[in-house]
Amino acid sequence: MASSAPDLDGGRELSAESAVAGGRLAVVANPAAAGGRTRRVASRVEAALRRAGFETSLLWTSGPRSAGDAVRRARDGGAAAVAILGGDGTLHEALPALLDARIPLVPLPCGRGNDFARALGIPRDALAAARALPAWAERPIDVGRVGGTPFLTVAAVGFDAEVAAAVNRGGRILPGPAAYVVAALVTLARYRAPTLRLTGPFGAIEGRFFLVAAGNGTSYGGGMRITPGARLDDGLLDLCIVDDVSRLTVLRVLPGVFSGAHVGHPAVRVVRAASVEIAGGGALDVYADGEPAARLPARLDVLAGALRVLAPASPVKDPPAHGGI
Repeated sequence: MASSAPDLDGGRELSAESAVAGGRLAVVANPAAAGGRTRRVASRVEAALRRAGFETSLLWTSGPRSAGDAVRRARDGGAAAVAILGGDGTLHEALPALLDARIPLVPLPCGRGNDFARALGIPRDALAAARALPAWAERPIDVGRVGGTPFLTVAAVGFDAEVAAAVNRGGRILPGPAAYVVAALVTLARYRAPTLRLTGPFGAIEGRFFLVAAGNGTSYGGGMRITPGARLDDGLLDLCIVDDVSRLTVLRVLPGVFSGAHVGHPAVRVVRAASVEIAGGGALDVYADGEPAARLPARLDVLAGALRVLAPASPVKDPPAHGGI
């Protein structure tokens, strides 16, 4: 993220209070997020927002793929902004409706990973985030897109997509990083790297690749910094391309993903592009924000500045995640 927000209000950053002035802040909450924790904290979050001076209403999602419906209800009810109380999966579900609604998003992290909030420098506790909201500013954020499906964090094909699928099948019992590490170890035992062709302004890159990840943000899986140099406001995707490597090499390199150190490995390269075409590997699934989003062949591109977000005006640098294998 850039350290300064653009000029949105006569030479000044548009504050959260100004963005919501004269209107209501609708809180869309996913009761299943974080193993049900959202249901337990929603009333406290709403009370904190009211104490901070915001008029609020609480809308619960009713099941899978219902977050967009809740956003549309909020818009039709006259909300000036929509807060999403949940994780990256809830944000992903709500994103098409948020883009259509053209009203600001307030991410209140209460999921297992919360990587979008992490990239914005938002406190990782929803209650702390709600209390801090009056000091935030409105800023335009890029949105990635794969096969017509928008995403906020990372889209991946190959190993990472298979790991995301394994995490989803497992019901996400473990916290974000632990769930991904366990799924990665299980997937690694049977994984075979596909042959892919990437075409973009950088030319064509073809070969057998362990994974290809396109980062709008820096991380996925609760702090795994697959594209540590990515920015949410530069109009570009960071493509992390990992050559086909041995299982032993994967085990050696994987812990470095938590700090971004893996990008220094000779089998890893990063290129930046506003768009890329990925083909090959049969009809492989592409996962975005940890959810199935498209199948190959697919085009990935960027909707620059497409989403209005309320977030800290000067995001803190995300510290390296503590963890590993």
